[in-house]
Amino acid sequence: MRISTQQQFLNSVNNMQRQQTQMAKLQEQISSGKKILKPSDDPVASSQIVKLERELAQFEKFKMNVDVTRRRLELEETILTDIHSVIDRMRELTIQAGNGALSDADRKSIATELRQMADFAAGLMNTKDSQGEYLFSGSKGLTLPYEKLANGRYVYQGDDGQRNIQVAPVLYVPSNDSGQYLFEAVSQATRVTQLEPERGLEPLNLEVSFPDREAEKRFADFTRNLGVLSAEVFLEEAGRYAFRLLDSSGQNVLPANIPLGEAADFPQTLNIEGAQFLLASAPAPAQLGFNTQPEVAGIRAIHLEDAEVAQRFDQLYDAITLTFDAVNLTYSLQDANNQPILLNGLTDFPYAPGQSIQVAGYRFDLGTPQMGDRYTLDPQNSGAPLQPLSAVRSTQVGDALELSDFLAEAALQGVSELELVFDTTELESLPAYFDVIVNFGSETFTQTVSLPFSSPLALNYSNDGTNTLSTGITLDLNLNQLKNGEKLTIQLGNEPHASTLLQVEDVKQNMLDIALDLAELLEKPLTAATKTEFNQFTARALDDFIRAAERNLEARTTIGSRINALDSVDASNQDFKLFTERALSSIQDLDYAEAISQFKLTELALQAAQATFARVQNLSLFDYLR
Repeated sequence: MRISTQQQFLNSVNNMQRQQTQMAKLQEQISSGKKILKPSDDPVASSQIVKLERELAQFEKFKMNVDVTRRRLELEETILTDIHSVIDRMRELTIQAGNGALSDADRKSIATELRQMADFAAGLMNTKDSQGEYLFSGSKGLTLPYEKLANGRYVYQGDDGQRNIQVAPVLYVPSNDSGQYLFEAVSQATRVTQLEPERGLEPLNLEVSFPDREAEKRFADFTRNLGVLSAEVFLEEAGRYAFRLLDSSGQNVLPANIPLGEAADFPQTLNIEGAQFLLASAPAPAQLGFNTQPEVAGIRAIHLEDAEVAQRFDQLYDAITLTFDAVNLTYSLQDANNQPILLNGLTDFPYAPGQSIQVAGYRFDLGTPQMGDRYTLDPQNSGAPLQPLSAVRSTQVGDALELSDFLAEAALQGVSELELVFDTTELESLPAYFDVIVNFGSETFTQTVSLPFSSPLALNYSNDGTNTLSTGITLDLNLNQLKNGEKLTIQLGNEPHASTLLQVEDVKQNMLDIALDLAELLEKPLTAATKTEFNQFTARALDDFIRAAERNLEARTTIGSRINALDSVDASNQDFKLFTERALSSIQDLDYAEAISQFKLTELALQAAQATFARVQNLSLFDYLR
């Protein structure tokens, strides 16, 4: 095979350039200490390097998270230790306040120190960490946990959340505790709130109290999940009363009704599952009423659901009138000018008897609307109490003996309710009157009431269609509000009664409230009449401070366990980091001995190539011919 001079020349040059490139690469590796200078040097190893470097960056982040969490927990532990000292001082002051030898001035000085301790504790509870976030505000790090109100009390504005910090691939450690957990649930009491009685009923002269904390807990457990209770005193028979306690569904929660005797036997105290019900006096017969269900223009009740929506409707339409079509089971709306109101392209809307509809921010509980029934609503009163739906303000006992006979007749005929329908079509005639149509079982009786009329109205009935009998029931009636066709159903199965609705709820207090409540008590003069209440209150406050100290100790123990966990996690992370660094070094770090040896070998080869090149470039036919 013939090899030309030019080919020999080019091969020699290419070999020398290859050796120089190799030497340059080795020199760069030696200077950087890295085996792989770019991904193309080793794509597989490069991908492993990226993965390992990502793991190292993650461990660095975990290390930073561990340090931040440890600092927060150590700061929290220090603050809780200081708060525990405050609680101890409050306990000491509470014990000191219970000393009967103290004067009112001495107790006031204790109250002053209690207020100072409460302010100091509030300052500790509002501590910030090094990053400017509040320690005890839960997940609301930028929200002041405890704000002092104008009345000197503190309100918690945080939540019950925790900020969990990732300190390992699958481990999160809480870096804080909320004030809700640490300070808010220190004391738990049972509060019984008296609400307005049902429509048409008089409230009882009732007080509910508890002799001790155990009694509160017992009553709270007994009434849990029963809803709003109804305490009722009713006429068991003429002149004799009894007591019952109903749950929100109307079921008696007592094994049996409690006889109370006659009015002269009051006041009476009933012990019901730890609670003491003090009935100061018996309700007069005229204060006893029935459960009633009104229905005006097919509407049984109206409830404000959304005041903003109601105000917007008022701005757009002023007064709104509902008109019912009982044939097609639809209703329409008209504005103050009796013009149809168009909503979502519709003017007629479906309804179902006995169900509810939503209109203009209100909920309407329907009965059985009749064809053409109309009701006008004024949404501008959305912020005020709604006007009573029915013209009947209340039902009362007019004559106890007549009522007893009427109820006996109703029981004999199996009648459980009395339905009244008011006909006002003749109110503008001469002579003016209105009719009350009384439906008693299968019998219908029309009672005509001539004007002038003064409330109350003694209600009559007929049990055979001919005799006119007294029910013993009177109606407190507002004639100016009475609408034609208005209905009222009186429930007869529930004896005439006076009632008070009771809402039982658990009330939690924070340690600041406890201290301030005690301070208020100590600032009042102590008398013989208030001594028992004073002793009970101080004993309860002492128990609450003990409970606060226990919660504080529990929290600090938890914090200590978290810090120990952080130490273990940090050590484990360092081990994993060292393992990852070794793996990364084995892939990308250069073996200097091997690299230098390779560099020397490449240098020697280059020198040999350069020496032979000088000889090859002089070997040509023309040189030989010369």
